[in-house]
Amino acid sequence: MLRVILELFRIITIIFVIGMIMGFIINSIYAIFGITVENASGGWVVGMAIFPLLYVLYKNRLQFSGFYKNDGQVKLSNRTTAILLCFTVLMLTVAPFFHGNIMQKEHVLIKTCSFLYSFLDYTASSAVSSLLPYIR
Repeated sequence: MLRVILELFRIITIIFVIGMIMGFIINSIYAIFGITVENASGGWVVGMAIFPLLYVLYKNRLQFSGFYKNDGQVKLSNRTTAILLCFTVLMLTVAPFFHGNIMQKEHVLIKTCSFLYSFLDYTASSAVSSLLPYIR
């Protein structure tokens, strides 16, 4: 019973600490492209996009190094991992459109297209392909 409580505390800590770090990194990437989502509704979308990332990270890596050991612990399938990561990228892509000012939507569209181009260019690089085995 103590191991279960310790594992739940560990999960909550992972959500807060790694979630805050991911949020900071994502907001910094947006800031590079001149997009601010912190004070808009897009900030909530970014926050919700972090949860599937944390879920994939926990189910595929972190659950095996915790306090609670069980025979039922399995990794997510490759298909489920890909669907969740694509959903996260989609949420991060549409987050700037949840901005309050309508006059800035055209500017945000241009910045988002630039962000997508850079993201796709980055994912095509060998750095990401070398990281994929660690995510799965």
